[in-house]
Amino acid sequence: MMYFQIIFLLFIFLFQSNVLAAEITNNFEGKWIGVEVMGCDPKTAARVRSIIPINEGELFSSANSDEYKKWCDVIRSEFENNKVTCSFIGYDGGKFYYDVEFIKKNNDYLFREIPKSIRNNVKINSELLDFYNKFDTLYCSKVSSGIFSLENFDKGYLDFDDPELHALAEPLSKLARPNSQNLLDVIEYSNDAELRALAARLLSWSQSPEIVQYIIDREFLNDPNAFVRNDVARTLSIYLEHMAGGALKDIVLEKGVNAFCKQAALPSHADRNKALYSLNAIVSKNPNAINVIDQNCMATLNEIAETSILPNAGGIAKEILKNIDINKA
Repeated sequence: MMYFQIIFLLFIFLFQSNVLAAEITNNFEGKWIGVEVMGCDPKTAARVRSIIPINEGELFSSANSDEYKKWCDVIRSEFENNKVTCSFIGYDGGKFYYDVEFIKKNNDYLFREIPKSIRNNVKINSELLDFYNKFDTLYCSKVSSGIFSLENFDKGYLDFDDPELHALAEPLSKLARPNSQNLLDVIEYSNDAELRALAARLLSWSQSPEIVQYIIDREFLNDPNAFVRNDVARTLSIYLEHMAGGALKDIVLEKGVNAFCKQAALPSHADRNKALYSLNAIVSKNPNAINVIDQNCMATLNEIAETSILPNAGGIAKEILKNIDINKA
């Protein structure tokens, strides 16, 4: 397993305004901003920051990734009784952070296992897949040209303000809805992580709020693949965010919120970020969500708020806590 990852965060990727971790294939340059250290006490975090030889404003270049990896080797050597992973995280505007994650002892962060089944080779409905590929080609061409579309969920499925994408959203939804169970089966049983991620993405067009409890009960948010977790989180957050009132039972809301809290506690910035953005959106749109946040979740939010220096981790955790305080006042 490779413990040093190269992570670049885009503000627009896979239909979202949040962020997603992705491998860098080209050289990126920018400026170092700081060192993010998670999963340890303040004294250890301070020591780690003293080891990393960067100062704010210094040049960052992904071409130097081998050197950055050596920094992690030094940290692991000093803290040999701990499991440590490292990455660098980039933001719009060429701002980069070095991220160090301590994997806490006595916590294996167990992900769900893909059950062995005759359905391990299940495929996405071919007609739905072909139409999605048409949509995806158009979407990617627009992104490549610098054209970004605002999303909405006004009709119960993912839609866009761009006229061409909007024209494809409804027929895509009409294909996705009758294939909801097929998509759920792919996520649950397929051995192909890329296919599981695509199935999770397609559920955003399925107009099937009943899938929420199915996703939660089968722990799809605990998939062994980070990209699948990202797409499951995105779909789940869309439904929980927009299913306010009678359409969403309190028990389902509680399970959904707690599932995101568990994801936020994972030793991964990508998981932490996605879970926090999802929780923030749900709490902002559905005040009832505040009432189902338990003590474990509050502890996670407080730890992230106090420890993380990243705007889309510690910053979002602080925003959620502020929202909770306002609504409970």
